[in-house]
Amino acid sequence: LLLWIMCSLSPTEIRERLLDDSDFRVRLLAWLEQCHSGDFATGSKSDIEERIRLSRSSSSAVSSDTHAEDLHVDESRTTESYRDPTLNLPSSPDPLVFTNDSLLGQWFRDMQAESDDIVFRSNQHSQTHSKGCKRITSSVCRARYPRELFDSTVVDPDTGAIRFKKSEPWINTFNHLLSYLLRCNTDVTCLLSGTTVKAVIAYVTDYISKAAYTTQSVFSSVKSV
Repeated sequence: LLLWIMCSLSPTEIRERLLDDSDFRVRLLAWLEQCHSGDFATGSKSDIEERIRLSRSSSSAVSSDTHAEDLHVDESRTTESYRDPTLNLPSSPDPLVFTNDSLLGQWFRDMQAESDDIVFRSNQHSQTHSKGCKRITSSVCRARYPRELFDSTVVDPDTGAIRFKKSEPWINTFNHLLSYLLRCNTDVTCLLSGTTVKAVIAYVTDYISKAAYTTQSVFSSVKSV
């Protein structure tokens, strides 16, 4: 999904205003931090891991280098109230939630907790680097993990580049609400340079221009399997 903001400033204009206008810089960074995050909302990675373990009431430990398929848990011992969010659709909020600030706040906190569960299961890059991640053991990870960490969001005074706050090196940037709704791995980022925009356009163009599978080839594959 590629969203273009109508009448938005160009990357060059944004860079110039970031460096010259402190009020614009504060407001833009606050808005961007609401659009995406590189950290869990309800605690650290170890906090989320422990909460999942307790919720599932299982004797099987959740790996600290976890993907969804790596959550080896005895389902017979899982509590009835807990549902794996990656295997279930999101629950619709009660209409009353939107008429009561207290209820809305509680729903939002629950949404963040469930989103963190989803991100823990689906957004983590393997710390051992999966097949295809590196050409050879000593080479750089193609997905650029682990990511550089920053205590707070800052703007490079020389280049105007934005370095977003990040304390989790093995997850990408995402939007909590989108993760809650889509229930899978997502990657949300802003395109603030001409180079990035061109790279994404090339990537999307390559994707949509691939030849579609015919019905015959699909059924032939199913039959073969």
